[in-house]
Amino acid sequence: YNEIFVITEWKELNAMDKPTEYLGRYIREKGINISKLAREIEVPYMPLYDSLANNKSDRDLRFGEAIKICIFLDIDPRIFLDLEKPKTA
Repeated sequence: YNEIFVITEWKELNAMDKPTEYLGRYIREKGINISKLAREIEVPYMPLYDSLANNKSDRDLRFGEAIKICIFLDIDPRIFLDLEKPKTA
């Protein structure tokens, strides 16, 4: 039972990764339609929705999905790596 508890506890603590969270926030703030985005980058809608907009899901974006989104938006994906860290000149 201890092993099952540890796995269950880990899953509960395993939240969405920060780059996915930040990219999802960016998409929402810009009012980008996820359905249109999915069609344009040729990625199924539901996985994108689960990663970017579904608060009940902890699905992280796949690397290829994140890169396709950033190319579509014409933004550098590195900006989503750590938005909480202050930029230094």
